[in-house]
Amino acid sequence: MSYTPNEYPANIARGLIPGSIPFGSYGKRIATGAESGVLWSGTPSSFAFPPAAGVQMSVVSTSANDAAAGTGIRSIDIYYLDASLAPQFETVTMNGLAAVLTVATNIRFIQSVHIATVGANKVAAGTITISNGGTTYSRIEIGDIRSASSVRMVPAGQRFIVTSFFAGSSSGAGAASTIVQSASPQINTRDFTTSNILVPRAASVFQDGSGSLTLTCPFAFTAGQSIGLIFNTDKAATVVGQLFGWLENV
Repeated sequence: MSYTPNEYPANIARGLIPGSIPFGSYGKRIATGAESGVLWSGTPSSFAFPPAAGVQMSVVSTSANDAAAGTGIRSIDIYYLDASLAPQFETVTMNGLAAVLTVATNIRFIQSVHIATVGANKVAAGTITISNGGTTYSRIEIGDIRSASSVRMVPAGQRFIVTSFFAGSSSGAGAASTIVQSASPQINTRDFTTSNILVPRAASVFQDGSGSLTLTCPFAFTAGQSIGLIFNTDKAATVVGQLFGWLENV
């Protein structure tokens, strides 16, 4: 059966297109001053891709209340791609200030992390980091319930069709000028994944505002490729951004 361009994405969401599912990302950064880099909750310049062979992650909080019987987050779900780029997930029970290792030792890329069980306060009591060898690959901020990274990697056997992205910036007193760009480590025949470099593809500019960019001809990314958002703001601001599209089997 054929669908019009307007019908196709909605029918993916309805489950009517075999082998295709909605897919996207959510990024947020509370900048304390002028910043530039990858849009995620951590320091923009510190974003990094794990080694292709995958690693074991260490999970820890800055608060003792993020623990199995605590008032904060008690356990988290980590959604990741393994060394073969196959989607996996693992539930990790928190132990507050004491680090807990993942069972998985081949985590290639963390797609997202969110609450599994929580205590009375229903949010993270501290900053929860998921790291290896001193490098943080994902995090949940104090008071949040999920990670906030705009970067996603395409699983094995699939293609990511990116149709649009949304971004915004808010600074309160003294309007911040913010540029948000969709970006990927891959451009033409070059791949900068191991260097943690994302190359711009499209951009929007905001002065304490928000908006979306719809791609008339979507971007397409294949297995192992990744795409996210990078930003530059000239003063303290909260910057958010999301990618929209779908995964389809190839």
